[in-house]
Amino acid sequence: MKKLSYCSKMAQLFDSDGSKSKNMDLSGLSPTVVARNLGTVTGIHVEDCFLAFGTTAATGDAYVYDLIKLQSQPQKAIIATIPSPFNKFNAHRVLLVAKKKLLFVAYTNNVIILYNFENGQKIETLRGHTDIVDSMVICPCVEGSEKPDEILLASSSNGKKHNDYAVNLWKINLKSLGKTQSIAPWSKFTSHTKSISSLVATTAFITKLDKELRLVISGSSDGTLHCNIIGEQSSIHNTDTSVGLLNEGVERVSGVQTGRNVVKIQEEKKVQPTQKEEKQHVDTSLLYELHGHSSTVSVLRVGQLELNDDLDDVVVSGSYDGTVRVWNLTNGGKCMNILQGHKGGIESLYFNDRDCRIITTSSDCTGRVWDLETCRCELSGFHSSFITCQAISNKYKLIFTGGHEGKIGIWSTTGQLLGSLDRHTGAIRHLFVFQNTMLISASDDGTIRTTLFTFESPQE
Repeated sequence: MKKLSYCSKMAQLFDSDGSKSKNMDLSGLSPTVVARNLGTVTGIHVEDCFLAFGTTAATGDAYVYDLIKLQSQPQKAIIATIPSPFNKFNAHRVLLVAKKKLLFVAYTNNVIILYNFENGQKIETLRGHTDIVDSMVICPCVEGSEKPDEILLASSSNGKKHNDYAVNLWKINLKSLGKTQSIAPWSKFTSHTKSISSLVATTAFITKLDKELRLVISGSSDGTLHCNIIGEQSSIHNTDTSVGLLNEGVERVSGVQTGRNVVKIQEEKKVQPTQKEEKQHVDTSLLYELHGHSSTVSVLRVGQLELNDDLDDVVVSGSYDGTVRVWNLTNGGKCMNILQGHKGGIESLYFNDRDCRIITTSSDCTGRVWDLETCRCELSGFHSSFITCQAISNKYKLIFTGGHEGKIGIWSTTGQLLGSLDRHTGAIRHLFVFQNTMLISASDDGTIRTTLFTFESPQE
């Protein structure tokens, strides 16, 4: 197999209808080094036309780049370099809110700081975690209830030192930014008893309640998923069936937890509180507690699937047990599908709900393309180590895989290896495709690189 980079060979691409489309020409192209000497890229986020990342370099900086300029004027692409305000504590995770020109940066001293990324100005400090923040997501609003001057951030930490197993919710009022010294969590979800390993936020229509809810879904090292309702709290003896639903197809009923006492509420049954419980008020936000995985839930994705002529909201989970599970949020949290075949843990997962396609990469050195029932094809025979990440070009039906050995594989969605790129000398941790023409890769070798692809009409 000849490499597509630095040679005159072209790979034939196909449009979504299967007809011949264009040729991908990588002849003579070399990667652009966006940044080097970064140590390890500890977090990276792409939104709209912006790229942000943190590093373990001595200064612990965070960076923001304009991806449009990166294609044409790389030397003018950098928007902001934000030095760490803390001595010896570096930027660990980043999250862009591109439309508001905001950047959340989580540092290794457990603090989150909100910046204006156009000028690098510090706006707010968020304090509340006692361990390093590993995940941050923006919570979407139910349609029709949007508040343009408010952002709701959910964050979780690794819980490694001080057993911080909570999901913190932060309500950011854009009108009052900068008027306080620091912001405390607006609310907390404390149902996990092991470290949180993955986090997503979504909205979902719940049939039993006949309404759409805002949800934060967290995966844990104990193999469970917890689906929490944002803004739903009541007393422990509330008989509203919006909490504590009995989940068919799940190994255990869900419950609400306070301290070490788990109260399980059966569907359609009232819980008669004891005299002690009548004085007790707890957060009853836990909608579903989903069991099935036997190891850490490493990745979560959300979307919708058309089932019985209805669109149901689902969450897809990948685990270090090597399986992928599809859970129906709309109808009781039922486990709809279990995808088995990997011999190692799931490292990354892509979910395209338009064509019911799931793509996984694993520590077993393979990737797989699935439908909701079977494995369509396997991406194997190229990577010699963990496949750590992936990126998709839907327009040109390409899958890019990044390996622990520093190589990038280019695949068709039918599993054919089209070529490879030698881009890095360390493990590749992140891959993104921007506007179907630029591949962005970040590595443990301390560099972020981009590769521009050119597309030409097929030669007859």
